[in-house]
Amino acid sequence: AAEGTVLMWLSLRLRMPQLRVGSYLVFIATAIRLMFFDTRVNLTTFTPLVNERFLAFLVSIATIYLASYLLWRQRDALLEWEESLGSIYPIFLVVANLFSLWIIGAEVISYTLSPLTPQEGWPLAFLAILAGAITLYHVVWRRHDQGFDLALLTLNAVFYFGISGLVWGDFRAWIGSLYFLLAIFYGILAYVALRRGAENIRLTLFALVIAVVFFTVAIPVQLGDKAWTTIVWAAEGTILVWLSFRSQLPQLRICSYVVFSAVAVRLLFFD
Repeated sequence: AAEGTVLMWLSLRLRMPQLRVGSYLVFIATAIRLMFFDTRVNLTTFTPLVNERFLAFLVSIATIYLASYLLWRQRDALLEWEESLGSIYPIFLVVANLFSLWIIGAEVISYTLSPLTPQEGWPLAFLAILAGAITLYHVVWRRHDQGFDLALLTLNAVFYFGISGLVWGDFRAWIGSLYFLLAIFYGILAYVALRRGAENIRLTLFALVIAVVFFTVAIPVQLGDKAWTTIVWAAEGTILVWLSFRSQLPQLRICSYVVFSAVAVRLLFFD
């Protein structure tokens, strides 16, 4: 992975596109190793985070993101066939994102299959750390969002819901906090995108909707089937209405209408 990144930098530094072909081949070899060789782990000696597999994925993901950044910075120097692939850097972004989800899933699944006993909530802690990192990378890059950004945001959110179900039995008390934290991640992303201007309005709306979904689901998960769930939902719906006028985002009112509909259903049939 390091070799591939150095070749990428040299190709752009020396204006030698042939070196980028070598870099792409090395990154392909890296991807194959990660998926088919480095993913395997000995469950009898497995420790979440503190293992060679996690280190291999972490470094590889970081270098793939770095290579993507280099390609984005020097996109005017790319060849015609590279331009036909959308300046090729989106491919690196998507791959880095997917490998991030891959290692999160692999670590959580290995944890559930290993003979370890549940220890606090730190398997969910590393899930939250990686989730935040791959969600907030938009904050670092001063670029306009594209369709694949929105697709990755949605894919990640669905994945986080799914992977949290794998540890639901052992970490039921922590899942609500995880959802609240994910809501904060997406909320921060939405705020930063909104501050950047109208050209990032799609990213703002996608991130806001996902943040609202995580927050709304976190409330019953954390509070249980109690009247307080209805009360907090009602407060959430009111805040969303206020935010919709404050930020001039009418789409937020649609979210508030959905939340108030859930409040009405709970009042009539549960409370």
